[in-house]
Amino acid sequence: MNISKFLEIIKSKLVIIAIVILSTSCNNTDQMNNKKNRNIIDKSQKSQEKELIKVKIRCNNKLIKEYINKGWQIEKKAERNVTCTWKSITANSSCDIEKDKGCKLTVPDKIGKEYIYTLSR
Repeated sequence: MNISKFLEIIKSKLVIIAIVILSTSCNNTDQMNNKKNRNIIDKSQKSQEKELIKVKIRCNNKLIKEYINKGWQIEKKAERNVTCTWKSITANSSCDIEKDKGCKLTVPDKIGKEYIYTLSR
């Protein structure tokens, strides 16, 4: 094989490789620009997202006004009955709680409300 013919083949292949590399690099820069634009959009969407928390208030232990004064707004409110305090009673009249622990029963003493708030700001 002739050296000049060999060099021509190599030159033609190098030209093809150069064209392929240049054409794919344009797509990469476009993709990088798209990623940058997406990141900017993601950051702006995050700043528009609401901050949400759930607060449970049982038996009037806390006040929701504390959160409202800090800028929180009530999105949702749910309530349910809960036991606030418990008491011990004897299983029957002949039991002595001090001597026989087996006849001690624990029962609800005071029933109250539990409020579950979903707050946002």
